[in-house]
Amino acid sequence: MARPLRRVLPAVVLVIALATVPVAAGAQQVGGSVTVPPGTTQTGDISVVGGTVVVEGTLDGSLSGFAGSVLVTGTVTGDVEVAAGSVTISGTVEGDVEAAAGAVTVTESGRVGGSLSTGAGDVSIDGSVDGDVAAGADRFSLGPTAQVGGNVRYDAETVDIADGATVGGTTERVDGVSVDVDVPFVGGIDLGDSLIPWPLGFLLSFLTNAVLGVALLLGAPRFARRVTDTGTGRPGVSAGVGLGTLVGIPAVLVALAITIVGIPVSIAGLLVYFPLLWVGFVYGAILTGTWLLDRAGYDSLWGGLAVGLALPALVSLVGLSWLLDLAYLLLGLGALALSALALRRGGGHRRGEGGGESAEAAPGSEPA
Repeated sequence: MARPLRRVLPAVVLVIALATVPVAAGAQQVGGSVTVPPGTTQTGDISVVGGTVVVEGTLDGSLSGFAGSVLVTGTVTGDVEVAAGSVTISGTVEGDVEAAAGAVTVTESGRVGGSLSTGAGDVSIDGSVDGDVAAGADRFSLGPTAQVGGNVRYDAETVDIADGATVGGTTERVDGVSVDVDVPFVGGIDLGDSLIPWPLGFLLSFLTNAVLGVALLLGAPRFARRVTDTGTGRPGVSAGVGLGTLVGIPAVLVALAITIVGIPVSIAGLLVYFPLLWVGFVYGAILTGTWLLDRAGYDSLWGGLAVGLALPALVSLVGLSWLLDLAYLLLGLGALALSALALRRGGGHRRGEGGGESAEAAPGSEPA
């Protein structure tokens, strides 16, 4: 998988999760997929979460949010800033388009009045972009009818620029294209390379995750051991539950947004959901590092934390750090969910645990 696509992977995974329920939430409406019918004008900005968005008429405002797909065949007078499975512009967007998606297409009849900034698996431009184009993609193409008024900057594995394509400025292939998409509830999704040098960026990431890891191990050591044993003992089940949790929680929260009463609960849930993903990721690093140390005959959650957080630096040398990050997230999130469920059900009997701790709580000790 190409490096630009790896940068989009977290956004795409979250989009898939949110798109499982066709719900829209915004200042204008709640519930159902968003459609602006042909011959009509809808005034005001629209923010969406889930479902599909089809603009056939005129949206006198801007469009933002998460969606399974976004199709503009009419006119959007403002900006389009979305994370989606696919984004297709066959009409006119008078402002800028910023998109994180599996595929972004500007058809021959499509026009972007501002600039186009995107991180996607496939970026195809056959229409016109009055401003600049910045694209990080697996595949990037400018068709023979493409017209770009400004500069074109791209970072792509496969590039196809037709002879008939016209670019008013420069066309440059660069190593890393910075694209930031600001979506509701989440804020900015950075789709480009960081301005911080890689060694310093990795160090900051390591220290930040290490602080959370230390808090988890000091705050609830027995529970951390339980999560680790669950993830290492049942990795397949943990990964499956992790994927279900990743998808299921947003689906439930978005479903709650259908009712006016459920909107505050939905928003509060999303604010808890994203820190939960971080906790799951760090638990994934701990249990992976612990499993590796166990292969060498050494059992330590603290050592597992250090090894698990340092491992991405080595894996990044072969370009697979994105896969390790995803594995950490799914394993850790699933093991966390399974362990929490076992505690809730009053279960605590697991196989013997190393490090001088037992999963079964002694009288007066912290419940396992």
